[in-house]
Amino acid sequence: MIGIAFGLANFDLSEQEPLVNSRIAAFEKLVYASCAFGVISSLVVFKGSSEVAYTIVGAVIGVALAWLAARKGAGWAAWLLILMAVVSTVGIVGALLGVTAITQALFTQKPDGLELAIEGIETVCLVAASYFYLTARTGAEA
Repeated sequence: MIGIAFGLANFDLSEQEPLVNSRIAAFEKLVYASCAFGVISSLVVFKGSSEVAYTIVGAVIGVALAWLAARKGAGWAAWLLILMAVVSTVGIVGALLGVTAITQALFTQKPDGLELAIEGIETVCLVAASYFYLTARTGAEA
């Protein structure tokens, strides 16, 4: 009766689906965390209201892509997020190695230690989310 009240009357899980669902849920939560760290980074290391606004718009787009990928099965949205994880990783590695063309494209100024640390956490969340998304189907077959 409770399932009917919540619209779950026809919801059927096979043996493999909970594993897939848990990995997709982890993907979604990690993307949300990455977006939150991005906004926190722009607020903590304040470089102007326009940069904060761009970061918030980017976070909203990231949240929308995660929702589409996790809840609606939009593979293209997940692949955009995976591409963002790759670009972010290249940017962080470039920032750690010194100023490079990609670092100049991703950062308005050379990032300081705190900004780099928060951006690193943001990137780790995106990379982990990508892992969970890419292994969701593989895990279901294992």
